[in-house]
Amino acid sequence: MSKRRIMFIGIIIIAAIALNFGVMMSTKGNPVVDAKLHVELKADHAGDYQVFYGNLNEWTEEASQIVAYEDQKEIQDLCFDVNTANQWLRLDFDGNTQQVVIDWVYVSFDKHIWDVDLETLTDAALMNDVLRSSYDTEQLKMELQTGDPYVLINMANVVSPEELEQATYEQARRGNIIRCVAIDILAIFLIIFYEKFFIFIRDIYYNREMLWSLAKNDFKAKFAGSYFGVFWALVQPIVTIMLYWFVFQVGFKTPTIDEYPFVLWLTIGMVPWLYFQEAWIGATNCMLEYSYLVKKVVFNIDLLPLVKTVSAVFSNVFFLAFMFVLYLGYGYRPSIYLLQIIYYMICMLVLVVALSYCTSAFIVFFKDIGQIINILLQIGLWLTPIMWNYQILKGKLQLLVKLNPLFYIIQGYRDATLTQTWFWNRPGLTIYFWAFVSVLFVIGTTVFRNLKPHFADVL
Repeated sequence: MSKRRIMFIGIIIIAAIALNFGVMMSTKGNPVVDAKLHVELKADHAGDYQVFYGNLNEWTEEASQIVAYEDQKEIQDLCFDVNTANQWLRLDFDGNTQQVVIDWVYVSFDKHIWDVDLETLTDAALMNDVLRSSYDTEQLKMELQTGDPYVLINMANVVSPEELEQATYEQARRGNIIRCVAIDILAIFLIIFYEKFFIFIRDIYYNREMLWSLAKNDFKAKFAGSYFGVFWALVQPIVTIMLYWFVFQVGFKTPTIDEYPFVLWLTIGMVPWLYFQEAWIGATNCMLEYSYLVKKVVFNIDLLPLVKTVSAVFSNVFFLAFMFVLYLGYGYRPSIYLLQIIYYMICMLVLVVALSYCTSAFIVFFKDIGQIINILLQIGLWLTPIMWNYQILKGKLQLLVKLNPLFYIIQGYRDATLTQTWFWNRPGLTIYFWAFVSVLFVIGTTVFRNLKPHFADVL
C-alpha cells in the first residue's frame, strides 16, 4: 500500500471520528415540539371538528385545524397537529351534534403517549354550550346544545416540559446514531473507491489551466455574434424571475413566505436552479458538441463535462450579483452566513458533474437522453420547493421532498441569506447529500470510462 493511500485513509478515519464525536455531542432535548392530539370519539352526527391552539381568548382561524368526523357507528380517531409551545387547546364540536362519547384523548410524540384525564374535561369552567357531561367507565359522555360547543385542554396538565425534553433527547439520540452510521459507511465507501476520487482530483489539478481556458472560451462562444454579448447572460434569468414573480405575486396574490418578501425568496431559490439547468444540459451534450476533441487520442475527454459545468458558473455569477442587489434593496445586511454561498455553489458543481458523467456517456449512443432531461427539468422545477414552501407538506411527503439533493442546495442558499443557518446545523441533510453525490459519482465515472472507448466510433 502506497504512502499516499495510507495518508488518505488516515485523513478519512480521523475526519469520521471527529464527525461522529461532534454529532453525538450535539444531542439535546427540546420541550417545544410538534406533536399530535388524538381524540377518539363517537357522535350522533357526522361533521367537522376543529382544534384551536394558542392562549385563552386568543383563538384565530389561522391557528387551527379541521378534521372531519364521518362514521356515526364506530369510534373514529381524529388526529390534529399541535405544538407544545401552546399551553391551551380548544376542541370545537360540530354545531349539529347533540351527543358525543369521547373514548380516549391523548398527545403523542415519537413513541411516547400522554393521556388526557377525561374527568378533568367535565369541569364547567372548561366547557361552552355543553348541557351536561358525565365520566363513567372510562368514557366521557356529553350532551351539546346549538351554538358553539367546545372544551378546553390544558397542555400543562398533560405533559411536562421535562418529559418532552427527555422524549426529544431520545429521538435526537437515535437520529444521531443513524447519522454516525451513515458517516462511517460513507468513510468506508471513500476508502474503497479511493482511486476514482484521487484520479479525478489529480486530473483537475494537472489540467487546471486548460480547463479554465476551455470554460472561458465556451462561455464566450454562447454569445458570439450577438450585439449585446454577455449582457444576455444577465437579462435572461432576470426576465425569468420577473415572469414568475408577476404570475405568483401579482396574479395569484402569493403572500410573504415565513415573513420574507416573495420575490426575494423566489429569486434566491431560482439562482441555483438556473445554474443546475444550464450546467446539466450543457454537460450532457458536451461529447456531441466537442466531437472533434473526442476523436483526438491525446485529449483527455474526461474533462469535457467539467468544462461545461465551469462555463455555466460565469452566467450564474451575473445572476448572483442581481440576487445580492435585490437582497440589499430589501434592507438585508450582509453577514458571515453569506460565505456559505461558496460552499453551496461547490455542492451544485459536484452534483452536476456526478450526474453528467452518466448522461454525457449515454447520449452518445441514445440521443433521446437530451429530450428526457428537458422533461425531467420541467417536472423538477415544480416538484422542487423553489416557488412554494415545503413546510405546507406533512410527514412522509415532506421527507420525500428532502430526498431530492437539490432541496439541500436551494434550502442552503436560503439559509445563507434569509434564515442565517449554518450547514452543519443540518447534519442529516448534509450527510445524505454527500453520500448521494459520492455514490452517484462512482456510478457515473464507472459508466463513463466503460463506454469511453466507443465514443469515437459512434461519433
